[in-house]
Amino acid sequence: MADPLLVLVDDGLVDGGGQLGLGRYLRQPSGRRRQLLLLAPNRVADAAADGDVPAVVLQPGRTRRHLPLAWLGLVRRHLRRADDVVVANSLLAAIVLAATPKRGRRFVYYMREDFADGWITGVRHWIVRRLTFPRFDGYLANSAWTGSTLPPGRRGRRHVEVAHPLCGIDAAEPPSRVEPADGSAAAPAGELRVLSLSRIARWKGIDLVVDAAVEVATRGTAVRLTVAGSVAAGDDDYAADLRRHANPPGLRVDFVGHVADVDALLAEHDVLVVASRHPEPFGQVVIQALAAGLAVVASDQGGPVDVLAGEPLGRLVTPDDAHAIADALDRLAAEPPTPDVRQETALRTRRDHRDSVLARRFEQAVTASLRPGT
Repeated sequence: MADPLLVLVDDGLVDGGGQLGLGRYLRQPSGRRRQLLLLAPNRVADAAADGDVPAVVLQPGRTRRHLPLAWLGLVRRHLRRADDVVVANSLLAAIVLAATPKRGRRFVYYMREDFADGWITGVRHWIVRRLTFPRFDGYLANSAWTGSTLPPGRRGRRHVEVAHPLCGIDAAEPPSRVEPADGSAAAPAGELRVLSLSRIARWKGIDLVVDAAVEVATRGTAVRLTVAGSVAAGDDDYAADLRRHANPPGLRVDFVGHVADVDALLAEHDVLVVASRHPEPFGQVVIQALAAGLAVVASDQGGPVDVLAGEPLGRLVTPDDAHAIADALDRLAAEPPTPDVRQETALRTRRDHRDSVLARRFEQAVTASLRPGT
């Protein structure tokens, strides 16, 4: 008997990490029959085409007012088979799917956002907790921490399977690191090259990274900071403040915006800092940095703890504390990881987190989440 059709549903309204991970999965070959349903147009459909996965866009607009039309499409035409396994790839997709008759189908919610107290509030919190979660037969989470935020009543009924998102790791060998040359004005030998790589948003704590770099520079360590990433919606004033205050004497800060070639960017740096004030549900950039042989300094909370606890190149620090970040950077400057440690970590990370490996684990986790008694 053929495996049930695996239907992936995404709201399509944003282009975030969840959509990147879904697109990477759809590009991977699979023995499963798969289909993509998008509630709104999104470039994930291009990834589905690359992987020969049938894709349906349920409505033409990219606003929430179009969602009723998408819901009607789900009900009337696109969820017909009783043995389908339907995976909601986003919270909004889960809310829409929860209002859809199941008719024997099994629903799985892939938690890419956490449900920690205070993060989802008001009416939305009530809808998700009371009306959405009870409709699902299985749960996946992008990290153990994200899974731990599922309301206790749901965790008691069913185990949450952890499936790390695909992070774009394809090659077995890391890219060659770009080391600063002696006497180079662009990157003097001995300079600590620090990278912040995320959307520029207040909750990401990029100001903490800047403050830490300033503190390290005042202690006498040569440091260069690169801030990469586009500005998040609603955070233009925050980004402007960062630029105004990010060039004190003795510190070079480069704002480079969105960077398409992440591998090349990582190869030019020594350490990545993830200073998020709210716990990161996962943090794909942590995996990408380790796979390139970078040390990673991250807030001791959320998904990065899954990866960095016990990791030779990992440094977990007190959240929302620029001084703690500065201390970690100072220690890395004084005692940098050896080339062997960097290489061993990069190879191990690439072996364990290659997209082909994580795609298989995702499909196994979907199946495991639906087993009776889990």
